[in-house]
Amino acid sequence: IVMLYLSATQETTAFYQSIFAVLRAPFSPIAILGAFVQKLFLFQRNSGIVRRILLAIGITLPFLLLFIYLLRSADSEFYIYTRELMRLNHYFSWSIFVLTPLKSVLLLIFLLYAAANHSQRTALSEGAPLDALIVSIFLTLLGILFASFISFQIPFLLQDNAAFYANKNVDQVALFAREGFFQLMEVMGIVVSIYLVIMQRFKNESYLRVLLTFLMVETMIMGLVSLKKMALYQELMGATVLRYYVEWFDYFLLFALALGIVFMFWRIAFHRLIDTIVVLALLAFSVIASLNVDNMVASYNIEKFAQTPKKLDIEALQHLSVDALPSMKAAGIKRKEHSYTYYEKYAHCYSFATYHYGYCSRLGSYTLEF
Repeated sequence: IVMLYLSATQETTAFYQSIFAVLRAPFSPIAILGAFVQKLFLFQRNSGIVRRILLAIGITLPFLLLFIYLLRSADSEFYIYTRELMRLNHYFSWSIFVLTPLKSVLLLIFLLYAAANHSQRTALSEGAPLDALIVSIFLTLLGILFASFISFQIPFLLQDNAAFYANKNVDQVALFAREGFFQLMEVMGIVVSIYLVIMQRFKNESYLRVLLTFLMVETMIMGLVSLKKMALYQELMGATVLRYYVEWFDYFLLFALALGIVFMFWRIAFHRLIDTIVVLALLAFSVIASLNVDNMVASYNIEKFAQTPKKLDIEALQHLSVDALPSMKAAGIKRKEHSYTYYEKYAHCYSFATYHYGYCSRLGSYTLEF
């Protein structure tokens, strides 16, 4: 959100530039506030406007205090109103009293700084062609390394997960799966970065097209290995929110790699490729943010361990959000076992300032009786 706001005043030529702000102005809070105050009173011809305002307040304040004293004596309800208005009781928070103005000033500085960063963003131009020998050696050696790794993964790729761990120690198989998908996703991300750097200087060279396609296809195969390892790990240990997110990000990287191959053969402008990836990333993020992931985790684990309930991690379910309550109720898991997770927040449902309709309505539908 901060980056989007900083780039909001900048004229862009490509969509991806909107999420990468260029800091044109030096960040100096004192200078920013000084310029703001100077421009604030610039429209007044009389430079003594601040002195006049302070003089007016000084004249008015004694009369205000006198009238308040008289009116408090004239009406008991007004007296109660002013007493409550000025009372410093246990509801008063010094932290709020001090931090609220400070936060307001910091927000003002941020808004002013964002407005000072106006600039015209130019399109990302293609660079000079890369050295054919250097790039060929670089991509060829990477391709050989990836091919050697894939050769070790072929038996795992061709075998069913259940058959893969049928006669093996479950903990060892789980360790084998866990050690794979994070590292392979990092490899995929690095390859995507390499592709983008090379494509900026791509001049429709045939050797680059062949070597890059070969490298990206190998990377996609490693992505499939990563997905299969994730599926194996979930099959053994159950699902979590993080495991779902990792799996979906793996799918996104696979799609980005496939999209890169398509763009390379169609010879579409480089910045269009980045725009497409950014738009797809925002769409994917919006879709995932709209999913009921906690309930998916709860329902998957409850169904998976239905025949072996001792393996079901009740404590892990307790730390899920209220979205998981429907699946837990259907499975007969009593809320009293995890009511401590929600008790403190439940009190906030009675305060208008902190009321959240989705959270409080869901929580109110599930009581301690089930």
